[in-house]
Amino acid sequence: MQRLIFESSLFALHRRDKAQCGNKAFYRLKNNLPRLYPTLILLIFAGLLFARHASAESICQSDSSRYNVNMQTVIVPADAQPGDILKVATNTVNITCGAGARNQQVSSVSNPGWDSSGMTVTVDGVICRVLDKGMGISDLGLGIVWTNYNSAAGTWGCMTSLFPGLDGARLRRGLQYNGTAAITDKLYIVKTHSESDYGKSGQIEQSIAVSESDQDDNLMGELYDIDFHGSVQISTGGCTINSQTSVDMGTVSTASFHGVGSMGPTVPFAITLTNCEGSAANVRVHVEPNYGYADLNNSVIALSQEENSAAGVGIRLLLDGKKINPDVDSIKVPFQQGTTLIPFTANYYQVAESIKAGRADSTAIFYIYYE
Repeated sequence: MQRLIFESSLFALHRRDKAQCGNKAFYRLKNNLPRLYPTLILLIFAGLLFARHASAESICQSDSSRYNVNMQTVIVPADAQPGDILKVATNTVNITCGAGARNQQVSSVSNPGWDSSGMTVTVDGVICRVLDKGMGISDLGLGIVWTNYNSAAGTWGCMTSLFPGLDGARLRRGLQYNGTAAITDKLYIVKTHSESDYGKSGQIEQSIAVSESDQDDNLMGELYDIDFHGSVQISTGGCTINSQTSVDMGTVSTASFHGVGSMGPTVPFAITLTNCEGSAANVRVHVEPNYGYADLNNSVIALSQEENSAAGVGIRLLLDGKKINPDVDSIKVPFQQGTTLIPFTANYYQVAESIKAGRADSTAIFYIYYE
């Protein structure tokens, strides 16, 4: 784990202690306004989704009928630890419903034997069981976590609790009444064993049907399918993440902001990956802010709401000039043998008409994986 600390005050910035854990990097921003102290935390990973047309009985329809997931080669760094995220696939489907209360609900799975030994990981703000039994990749030291975001509910849910069988089939998520809900699914590949069988491969075989249901759990029609099929091979490689990076945000006065959208000075920084080796072509980065987004469209993460916190500003993060949008697949940079730099910029960004002085702390997790 790497901790990156952005500390300043819309006046300063000081270092925090570091923590180390696998391929995760944490960054903390701290700040005091009239002096604004930003603390930012970054860590590293990646996600998934699907759809099908509804029956005549239903009032909902998805804009896609099927999503195919093929993880292929999974690169496992030599220093990867159980619980580390190695790869993610992400997909979003839009489900439009008429006037009526409807839910999304898993209606069937082709392989009900997937199960968990009890291992859990925290992703997307929820604690999820890792599916690491009864699948072709279990003996490779790999497992699967599936999360689901429903814009109608505004929350993430852990879908791996459905297994084994469909014991959790009543895990349903409400759809938008007379409107459209965006449904985002993420499939994570997780390291489960301390040892990895490099060069070996295993099969993933699973089909999941997601259907529309009413308030009494009556299935009204199928919405979409998720298909996991294919061979997964694990390969050695990856990089070492520097134990700590410190980012000095400088001294910024609240008087320098002049309305929503105005920004403080841009501060460039980079996550440095060293000792990079193996056959990877790209490094993918996915950012998960602990406090959510203050302005998602402009890639602005929110500050904490602790006592004496500043208000009206957030931290705008760009990766290689690109927005960190959680609704799309993670951003990639070319993998370089030896040393790979992942370039970011950060600056204060006004998100409200007025700014309140105080601490400006924020935390985010950056997931890094290789492909």
